[in-house]
Amino acid sequence: MHQFIKKSTLPVDVQTSFKWHEQTGALERCIPPWERVQVMSSTGSIQPGAEVHLRIRAGGIPLQWISRHTGYEKNVSFTDMQLKGPFKSFIHTHNFYPGKKEQQSALVDDISYELPGGRIGDLLQGVIHRQLEQSFRYRHHMLQNDLTMHHNAPPKPLTIVISGASGLIGQNLIPFLTTGGHRVIKLVRCPPSGPDELYWNPARNELDLSGLAHIDGVINLSGENIGEGRWTSAKKARIIHSRIDTTRLLVKTMQAR
Repeated sequence: MHQFIKKSTLPVDVQTSFKWHEQTGALERCIPPWERVQVMSSTGSIQPGAEVHLRIRAGGIPLQWISRHTGYEKNVSFTDMQLKGPFKSFIHTHNFYPGKKEQQSALVDDISYELPGGRIGDLLQGVIHRQLEQSFRYRHHMLQNDLTMHHNAPPKPLTIVISGASGLIGQNLIPFLTTGGHRVIKLVRCPPSGPDELYWNPARNELDLSGLAHIDGVINLSGENIGEGRWTSAKKARIIHSRIDTTRLLVKTMQAR
């Protein structure tokens, strides 16, 4: 059994730092951008029995990682363990402690793991330890920055409508907003799958926001992908018009509310 521990000081009290981990999007926010990890499903909770299904790559090989939360003590700790994945065993406990100052806390990630393959697998322990160090250095740095920004933001939760939510920026922006306690309404071009999605079709000039009692802001991330294909005259025209047309529809709809 091997152990990895990462400790950091956070710029908020224990209650605030623990609550952040209970918010929707906390898991997605913790995934480093260089790790090819996809959240396939999540019950959105850290209570015992909650599960997370991930698709990862280990050595270029796609694998499924299933973890289940097994322990929970509010404002103290929560634990998850691997049910299926690349490790023989993997138990991760998130511990929270009061900081030395009033508006501080300490986060200690304590991981116990076993590698498959016996002694042959143990030869990879140094590599795994370095990967964990790199990953959790990112996670703790990101968490410190996010908590600082949320702490300095207006305390009132906002309702924000976002288009282009599935793009690179949207995938990072939405977890940042939801972990700050804000509600995000995603505009989708397929049938909505829940109360936080609304159908729209810019090509048909279709968008109905009447079901939302209050909207604090709208962020338009929709548009032709600038990273795909050659920038021909036709491509550049699509890039421009896709942004103009969607913005026009959003502005027109908001003005009519």
